[in-house]
Amino acid sequence: MRHKRKYEEDQEVETDLVSDALAQLPSPSQGTTTAPPTYRLKETTKDVNSSVICKLTRVCRLPLFVEEIKMICVVMKQVQLEGWHLANLHVLRWLKEGDDEVPELAHMFFYRCCAATLGNIEKRDRPKNQTQYKSFHETCQRYWANRERETAYTSESMLNAGDMINETAKLMEINALNMIALHFRRRLHQYIRFRYARSYKETKTLVDSCYRVRSEPELDGDDNPTGETTTVWTEWDETEDPVELELREWLKIIPWQSPIRANSAHFVRKLYDMLVWIEKYVAEHPNTQGARLYTLLPVATAFQAAYIKLNGSTLHGLFARIIHIPKVEDFLKNELNIVPTKKNTLGAQRPFAKPTFQKNRAEILRKVLDVQQFETSNRKFADEVKTNGYGASILLIRPVTTTSVTVVEKKKATRDKKSKAKRPEEIAEADSFAKDLFKLGAEYTPDVLIGIDPGMRSIVTVVSIGHLPSRRRRKSQRGKH
Repeated sequence: MRHKRKYEEDQEVETDLVSDALAQLPSPSQGTTTAPPTYRLKETTKDVNSSVICKLTRVCRLPLFVEEIKMICVVMKQVQLEGWHLANLHVLRWLKEGDDEVPELAHMFFYRCCAATLGNIEKRDRPKNQTQYKSFHETCQRYWANRERETAYTSESMLNAGDMINETAKLMEINALNMIALHFRRRLHQYIRFRYARSYKETKTLVDSCYRVRSEPELDGDDNPTGETTTVWTEWDETEDPVELELREWLKIIPWQSPIRANSAHFVRKLYDMLVWIEKYVAEHPNTQGARLYTLLPVATAFQAAYIKLNGSTLHGLFARIIHIPKVEDFLKNELNIVPTKKNTLGAQRPFAKPTFQKNRAEILRKVLDVQQFETSNRKFADEVKTNGYGASILLIRPVTTTSVTVVEKKKATRDKKSKAKRPEEIAEADSFAKDLFKLGAEYTPDVLIGIDPGMRSIVTVVSIGHLPSRRRRKSQRGKH
């Protein structure tokens, strides 16, 4: 009787399992179905750059061109050194004399600083009394007067150097903005530690408060809250700490890297305010004499030949300096079909002008520099070479195509006004589990379930073989030995 009762209980459990599975089938009254997503392959092509380093003499076909590049690289390094010095001098003069606006650290500002260091530009602009940039001209007058006192130094003079100075000025702009943006938090931490807090924990809390932003609820297309929040990166969160409020009032802009790059003049003034206060504090407290101060803009101290970029514009400037040499003139005429004239020419000949070099940049670079030896079926020359007169960095480009899978969402099916009751076959087609149960047939009744064929595609297999006798646990014999 005990075995029979246990067998009946097992049958009831199996019947409940099947009933629960059948209950999971969608009811006929449900008329809304969601269409399955559609997947689509998307190909994206991205250019990947790489460089090949070699000696300049290996790729340059004109030896006279190599000697000119070596001389230009040395001169451009001197121009960059003095350009940084003049830029710092001009910014400090504006800040100390209390001018209303600090000059933006833009490309043309550094271009004027580099060009003013050349001796030929000094001779041209020094006698002028009225210029377009009056304040900058006053700074240059002071700089030129101090440079005259160094009798052992002679300023460099270079013609047709505008394009090379232009490339140097672009690099100086990038370096200046990177220095201000990447080091501002460290400068702010030092300023707060000396002025507002003594412990590291308090300093970190105040610095973090300068970067805390507020969050607001996210709204959908109908201005209804979605339950999620979004970050407002341009506004601070709420605080009642007087020190935090004072710092935020002084900063006026959240000092993230992107706002610093967009408002360089504003944050240069903040750096100057911090630097002046720290210098005064260090002078009054002898125990802080080892505090490391900083400059507002980068300063170049090490001297080594600068890298210049060889493209269409800079090539024209370099050839303009040596076109009077017969070998160079013959090379331009025979290899490049360029004649020393700025007027329109007949036939295949082209005039020696900057637009000619810019328009035919790829062809001219390949004629002057032997870059084909580094090209492969996948990597092609990107029309740019950087050199310091000794080494050359050849830029190559390789297109890479990646394939990704995107999901195209479909709208939900509209609800039918009159929904009819679905047949069991239709219900089974909408659900994979229902398909397996429907294969049992219409005459099947889940009273006793002995087993399901494992070969049939089902989620669960239930097997009942009656009551199994309990296995006696053998005692371990290890303790007796």
